[in-house]
Amino acid sequence: LTLFVQDIMGFSPLLTGFAFLPTTAAVVAASRIAPRLLAQAGPRPLMISGAALTTAGMVWLRQVSPSTGYLAGILGPVLLFGLGAGLLFVAVTYAALAGVQAQESGAASGLLNSMQQVGGSLGVAAVVTVAGGAAAGEEHLHRAALVSGIDNAFTLCVFFTVCVLLLALVPPPAGAQVTRR
Repeated sequence: LTLFVQDIMGFSPLLTGFAFLPTTAAVVAASRIAPRLLAQAGPRPLMISGAALTTAGMVWLRQVSPSTGYLAGILGPVLLFGLGAGLLFVAVTYAALAGVQAQESGAASGLLNSMQQVGGSLGVAAVVTVAGGAAAGEEHLHRAALVSGIDNAFTLCVFFTVCVLLLALVPPPAGAQVTRR
């Protein structure tokens, strides 16, 4: 999306950074209300809602074209994505650490953070590879190639977020105790 905003929409790097601040604000807002929702509903509904919002944002981003404007085509999807991510981060962290004994909480938290970093790195590598591979076939048309690659990358992102949604929809195994706060 950064490439699209800079190379297709013509934003400077600084303006691009400002353009993504609403995403951060949405993540912060969602993660501030998530603990209250978590106490009322438990982690699973938040994971489902968060995954659905992130998926909706990614599906919306698949609609970008060279004529896409920021307010009409970028702001809405990144807000949805940010809200979904904020709900997911809190709910997944709670679910992952809820049944951990106090003496194991540091190790469990470290493992969770490590896996988030590894997963994020692998995800970015896959998305960039897909975007670059699609664009490589159309080198004579830089803008068209870039938009085509970005479209393929967002398609992969939709796949990833749908997988998260499907995992959130799967009920926990029998006997698993993830309780509300």
